[in-house]
Amino acid sequence: MAALKPRPLLGIIGGSGINLEPLLSKRHAAWTFAACPELASSTAPGHQGRFIHGEAAGIPVILQQGRLHFYEGHEYAAVTRPVDLLREWGVHTLLFTNAAGGLRAGAPAGGLMPVTSVRTWPFRHWPGHPEQLTPALTLETGTPPGCYWWVPGPAYETPAEVRALQSMGGDAVGMSTAPELQRCEELGLRAAAIAVITNACGASGPLSHSHVVEQARRQSERVRVILREHVPKLARI
Repeated sequence: MAALKPRPLLGIIGGSGINLEPLLSKRHAAWTFAACPELASSTAPGHQGRFIHGEAAGIPVILQQGRLHFYEGHEYAAVTRPVDLLREWGVHTLLFTNAAGGLRAGAPAGGLMPVTSVRTWPFRHWPGHPEQLTPALTLETGTPPGCYWWVPGPAYETPAEVRALQSMGGDAVGMSTAPELQRCEELGLRAAAIAVITNACGASGPLSHSHVVEQARRQSERVRVILREHVPKLARI
């Protein structure tokens, strides 16, 4: 792909159902994952699988709509390949968002949790996985930060697993972000993450991916407000 102009400084990754496209004040180009031969296709609902080169708050950015997951059958190199591409295109800082289940007792869905640490499910993982990762940056959302637990999916957590994660200090749980953060560390990229709490883990009633996507969509404007505030600051660091 030809060099992008203006050269993007930030990469912004939208998780399941999180619509960040209105964050862009200008659009320069857009292309799908399929336009990149080295990328696998995104098959998860709520993940469009495309990039948009544009500007947010006057800052050149690339918006990545959707991502790849282990539960789609991909290996670590495939899941993290978008991070490699964003770096090749000029990005030095990545802002991840994800849809997550809330583990805090009594905390309702709808919160936006700044991620201060990421733990990986100890009983199934990828080769060389770290037990814990720490994002280089923390975004202020006006809500308490916390620990995000990565699990492989695709099934949602059982009550016993929820209790185990809570006993290990988990505040939210999801199926993405950890591999990408590890790749950021390997490449020397800075990263921050916000977990959009779409459901309270252990609450009564069935949970479906369509529910998660819809709840994430409803919180998208709040995420965009926070990112509009932080993008200019992060571009100057």
